[in-house]
Amino acid sequence: MRNLWTLGGLSLWELLRRTARESWEDSVFGQGGRMAFYHFLAIFPSLIISARLPYVKAALLDLSRRIMPEQVSKLFEQSQHTLSGLQLITVCAGALWQL
Repeated sequence: MRNLWTLGGLSLWELLRRTARESWEDSVFGQGGRMAFYHFLAIFPSLIISARLPYVKAALLDLSRRIMPEQVSKLFEQSQHTLSGLQLITVCAGALWQL
């Protein structure tokens, strides 16, 4: 088994040179900038959605009362009350992290 620390026979300088050349040819830095820009733009719709979350929650509860059987609707309503503000903030932060 070959030793991985020998870098496959390449010198450290050659490895760095090849990595820089391939990164430049594949436009890694430009793609990283584009991704950062699009993720920054994605923050604003998520903030709008999170600001409307109480209205959406109320609409879902109302819809569940109309469509679902009474017992299921009560179960859905009880599960909605268990979500605290800290949990909601944690979920939103996780969603933003994944953007």
